[in-house]
Amino acid sequence: MQRRIELTFVNFFLFIFFGTLVLDQSVKLIARTYPEITGTFFRLTENSGIAFSIPIASTLLRVILVVIIFFLIILCVRSMKRRRIMEIICYALLLGGGVSNSMDRFRLGAVQDTFALPGGLLFNVADVAIIVGILLFLWPKKSILRPS
Repeated sequence: MQRRIELTFVNFFLFIFFGTLVLDQSVKLIARTYPEITGTFFRLTENSGIAFSIPIASTLLRVILVVIIFFLIILCVRSMKRRRIMEIICYALLLGGGVSNSMDRFRLGAVQDTFALPGGLLFNVADVAIIVGILLFLWPKKSILRPS
């Protein structure tokens, strides 16, 4: 029974992780393949900096990304052992978004943003997953979303 519970948590993590990754890469593929559908809100742009287009050296950024992803994987495995479902969701969203954006960065040299809000805010599905993962992780400990 214990082994079955552990597999359920792993499957849940993999579902969210790959769902985030596939959704983000699919939206980017659609934006690249069909540029005629882009408009005010749906627009393909490239971001060579980090969050909010802050410039940083490419090699340093790649090293930082690999280290962050490595530590997130370690923390995620520990959460699975403790069966903390909300932490597993957080890590799956963070890793799914981080890996998807890292794939862009390694393949294209920049992250592709697919959505634009008024005021120049550019983002993609992976960015949303990362922000939601961080917000859920910071959610108050006595929340109904966290197990007691």
